[in-house]
Amino acid sequence: MTLFRNWVKSIFELALGLLFPRSSVERALGKLTPAKLRTRFKETINLPNSGGRALFPYKDKFIREMIWLLKYRENAHALNLFAALLGESIIAECEEILPFCANPRIILVPIPSTNKRVNERGYNHTLLLSEKMVEVYGRDFFEIAPDILIFGKEIKRQTSCKNKKEREENMKGAFTISKNKTNTNFSGRLVVIIDDVSTTGATFKDAVRALKTLGAANNPKQIKCFALSH
Repeated sequence: MTLFRNWVKSIFELALGLLFPRSSVERALGKLTPAKLRTRFKETINLPNSGGRALFPYKDKFIREMIWLLKYRENAHALNLFAALLGESIIAECEEILPFCANPRIILVPIPSTNKRVNERGYNHTLLLSEKMVEVYGRDFFEIAPDILIFGKEIKRQTSCKNKKEREENMKGAFTISKNKTNTNFSGRLVVIIDDVSTTGATFKDAVRALKTLGAANNPKQIKCFALSH
């Protein structure tokens, strides 16, 4: 199965390379530093519905292409830059509440990709982003609960939805808690859900709903949501 997935991923990457040659953004990423990228946003953006935060405006063409490179090409430079700034923002946003939590480490919960998308790409980019944040900032700050959220129903691409109402209906009840859930203890902890793009907040909203069904003995103290862009 692993060999088959790697083969599919190689074919997928080859097709992307033929259709979309290296862009000026991709060439520029190797020289870009987190400090320089940080100048593209002054403060985090409030997200609708979820009360979450995003780093960059999605209307920024450079950021849009960086996200595309992370999502479809597993670009290492985009991954490193986004992880450095997202981790920094999460720590700054959460530092006041952490002393009141049962454990000072923040639990990162990446939004899952559908099995179809993982089979096509060979990875879940939000999981890669979470793993890189742990690598950059260390396990004193972060740990990951990678498989806690799964899809409880079939959904279509959010980008194919025509309006906010359709997006919300598409994601309503989308997530559930895995029966093979991690042994991570969520009780009294700070949980941060991670996604790449948040438009209406529908994905975050349903992810928060699902996590609140963990049960009274395992309820987080607080759940926050962070996206790369809005």
